[in-house]
Amino acid sequence: MDDFLQRQLDLALGKIESFRAGTLALNALVQDLEALTQILGLSDDDIISDALADIEVINAFLIEERRKANDDESRDIAKYLCIIENSLRKAFVFP
Repeated sequence: MDDFLQRQLDLALGKIESFRAGTLALNALVQDLEALTQILGLSDDDIISDALADIEVINAFLIEERRKANDDESRDIAKYLCIIENSLRKAFVFP
């Protein structure tokens, strides 16, 4: 993997960690991951795009309701982020 792609991958994974640490808002995370997956050439990856779409639905609902995620929504977001994180890592593992 070239240095540029490695930096973008590291940035995407760092955004996920920042969200988990509470230093990045969900809306910013969604926007950043959409941009970074496009840069990485993974915007057409069904697993990643489906997980991002599911997070976007939760995010839109939370924005509309002007509230934070409840326990169920937080678990769903965590699950989708694990899927995205694992997919990102697998996409750049070369034999």
